[in-house]
Amino acid sequence: MTQKEMLKTIISTLDKKKAESIQAIKISDLTILADYFIIASGNSSTQTRTLAEEVEYQMSRAKQKRRL
Repeated sequence: MTQKEMLKTIISTLDKKKAESIQAIKISDLTILADYFIIASGNSSTQTRTLAEEVEYQMSRAKQKRRL
């Protein structure tokens, strides 16, 4: 999975789950830890937790599809 595919999957997932103020900041020039820093907000702690869990789930699904 390329960086752009990962970024697209994450942003799409956040958008589908009604995240607000989604921003992707490219930080690859500043650090070796990550290429992008993605910021999104939710209306409650429950929604925010759900957003994080859904992104993790969708990314693991994408990795499994790639292996098949």
